[in-house]
Amino acid sequence: LYDLASLTKVCATTPAVLAVVARSQLSIDDPVQKWLPEFVGDGKERVTIRHLLAHTAGLPAYERYYRTLSGKDAITAAAMREGLMTEPGARVVYSDLGLILAMAIVERCSKQPFEQFVRENVFVPLEMDSARFAPSLSPAIDAVPTEKNDERSGLVHGYVHDENAFAMGGVSGHAGLFANARDVAKLGVMMLARGRSVLPPQVAVAALQPQAEVGSARLVGFDVLEKGGIGGAHVAAGSFGHTGFTGTSLLCDPVR
Repeated sequence: LYDLASLTKVCATTPAVLAVVARSQLSIDDPVQKWLPEFVGDGKERVTIRHLLAHTAGLPAYERYYRTLSGKDAITAAAMREGLMTEPGARVVYSDLGLILAMAIVERCSKQPFEQFVRENVFVPLEMDSARFAPSLSPAIDAVPTEKNDERSGLVHGYVHDENAFAMGGVSGHAGLFANARDVAKLGVMMLARGRSVLPPQVAVAALQPQAEVGSARLVGFDVLEKGGIGGAHVAAGSFGHTGFTGTSLLCDPVR
């Protein structure tokens, strides 16, 4: 098992949001305030779920909530209170906060804990048997260590590396998921196969289009892979993927 870091965004949060969309329980173009009425402030009424997943909501990239807060509810509430740095749709700013809020929306809409909803609607259908979160207050899981960190009593091993996710209890929409490489590949194959066994084809295909309507060349959750970038010099048109801070990556090539 590896700490997937930001691959959590595309291996858990993005497919979870799309699964709720597939049930017709929400629209990806719903205002965030419809599901999180606490998300108030100047301009925030115009922010949609699509903005969150395309990283154009105008939210800050990251805040060190873990220094003063603990618990999923407290940190999610802090993310809801953040003011916007730019107008929605004006600029791409890759933001952990947007995916924390997307997780909260899944919970509000589904009325289930995030980890339970993702397990039942993504991991079980795809037979991603290794995929799991590592609760911060439980014994360490058997996973590859990430780094030495004196502030966390030495080697970070069996708990999520991301400090905010750890402070949230180990479960978040931006980080926290552990899995092996085979199960990460199953998620990528599902998206390449137009949502096979998890999402309706129209939902999966629409998610893999550049989100120009909200000012982003990104896809829903995923990055566009371009030649010369993380996919290498010969990446095919239409390729997509994501990376994680711990060194993980998922690269999907629809041609090869």
